[in-house]
Amino acid sequence: MKKIILPISFILVCAACAYGQDANEYKEIARIKGLDGDYKEAIMYINKAIEINPYDTDLFVWGAALIAVHEEDHKGSIKYIDKAIEVNPKDANIYFHRARINRRFENYSGAAEDANKAIELDPENLEFYVLRGWMRYKMGNIGEACEDMMLAMINDKRAREIVLEHCMPVPLE
Repeated sequence: MKKIILPISFILVCAACAYGQDANEYKEIARIKGLDGDYKEAIMYINKAIEINPYDTDLFVWGAALIAVHEEDHKGSIKYIDKAIEVNPKDANIYFHRARINRRFENYSGAAEDANKAIELDPENLEFYVLRGWMRYKMGNIGEACEDMMLAMINDKRAREIVLEHCMPVPLE
């Protein structure tokens, strides 16, 4: 007798169909599809999860990341993040994720604006200052970039390197 080995994603799809659709089940299937490299299917399952639970902002963020990284679709990924912001406009991390997507597509001013909003909502998160500093640096605003990096340099090695290379006065000889 031959043993049949089914992939875990097939088993999960069957479980979701047999026991009713739950957003977390679809989210898990999407995660597995993504790990398998089937990003179009992963996005499809993220969309199904969003249909069931349109208030889970993590689903929108994850969908945006999949589209940005694997489909290189800036506008498509931003649409997901914008929906997450509509659901929860006070979540600094959503603005941070949109800033990272903008950075990926070299929209540095958009990324800096989103980093500003993230800092406004959560001024204690030094990671937001690092990102804004990088964007200011990319736009040629070295002085402002140095201010952000100096705030964050205690906890971020890259920020320290930028401060040492670009923000410290040149010693007189």
